[in-house]
Amino acid sequence: MKNTGTRDKKIVVWKKGSIAELMAVSQNNFDLKAGEEVKLEFTVRIPVSAPYKKYDGRVVIFKWPKLW
Repeated sequence: MKNTGTRDKKIVVWKKGSIAELMAVSQNNFDLKAGEEVKLEFTVRIPVSAPYKKYDGRVVIFKWPKLW
């Protein structure tokens, strides 16, 4: 993810659904400075004993200008 703008941005990663409890995100709720670039890594660990097709969900990344 790269901030190509001239203002800092506030980044929030929102996980929803049953998959959210099994998902880890490398960074969340952070400021991305103007011109800065970061790599976000998403890891999902589903147990071997998990039922087939039980998990669902969404990941949404919010990015808006940092006001202060």
